[in-house]
Amino acid sequence: MAFKDRPLSPTDAQFDLVSSIREAILRSSVDWSPQHVYGHLDKSNLFHKLSWWEKRNLEVDRMAVEYRKELETANHLIAPNPRFFTELAALDKGTISAAAESEIAWDTLGRAMRSLPAGLQRWSTKHCVGMCGTGKFKVLWGLETLAACPRCGDFEDHLHVPRCRAASATAEWDRRTAAFSAWLDLQLTGPSITTAIPQLLHGVRTPTSSPLSTISPSVRQAFLAQQVIG
Repeated sequence: MAFKDRPLSPTDAQFDLVSSIREAILRSSVDWSPQHVYGHLDKSNLFHKLSWWEKRNLEVDRMAVEYRKELETANHLIAPNPRFFTELAALDKGTISAAAESEIAWDTLGRAMRSLPAGLQRWSTKHCVGMCGTGKFKVLWGLETLAACPRCGDFEDHLHVPRCRAASATAEWDRRTAAFSAWLDLQLTGPSITTAIPQLLHGVRTPTSSPLSTISPSVRQAFLAQQVIG
């Protein structure tokens, strides 16, 4: 759109950016030949398979993100769009620790989330930050007067759900984890992974330091990183 001749309207997408680009082109003494490049191609392709233009597009995207974060840190942004700072807000609120942020494979996580149905994407996101239909939020939403777990009566938030010690909850946990382990075997998952993942799940239900002696050295770094992430 920046290289087209049609008049711009304030209702156009990216009106401010396109206007600035057009002004820069008018002031430039260089003859410009536009090249359209699709964005975010690294999410579905290996970097070395991208074209020269596609690689440069990714580079300037990263530079823009780094510069934006510098401005945010220095409080030099004017009326920032809050959508751009979702990850920073999560860090500020403790949803994601600073240590965990560096351990998360964000691109891989993004591809995994996009492979899920929209409803499951929303559920996963809400559960990760604790905003789901537990007693805690039912009280906040005015749907209940007590935040008690219907199984055991204890305070119910999203962390209580996998940790509930009611007999029925324990039976359901055992059934689900056994089914998951069986599924891993059906997928011919490597033995080191079929040992590590259930141990991580056990740490969700019973938060304790898992012994590394049972974890294969080949996946130990990933295991420790996942413990940091939570």
